[in-house]
Amino acid sequence: MTDREREKVLRIATERGIDTSSPAYAQLQEWLRTRPADAIFNTAVEAIKTGLSVLTPAERADRIKRIVDACREVASASGGLGRLLGLGTGVSSEEESIFDAMAATLRGR
Repeated sequence: MTDREREKVLRIATERGIDTSSPAYAQLQEWLRTRPADAIFNTAVEAIKTGLSVLTPAERADRIKRIVDACREVASASGGLGRLLGLGTGVSSEEESIFDAMAATLRGR
């Protein structure tokens, strides 16, 4: 993860209501410094899926889109040569595949 990507994650967190002096923000910073164990990711996905399951289908689709869009925003923060030259989004095809898989997982497929 690049410095720009880290900055983007923290910016998105504050835009979504995470106070910079909160324990949640401190934990996020720690996870950005030291990647958490896969078990943390797996538990987070299950928690997110549970939260999404109580929403209407339209709300669920909107939330999933917002999650994936935020991930895409982080991925594009580093740019890459294509983005610098105005030839692309800065998001690799591998990252796009991951985002597709993430959306499918959150949809329960």
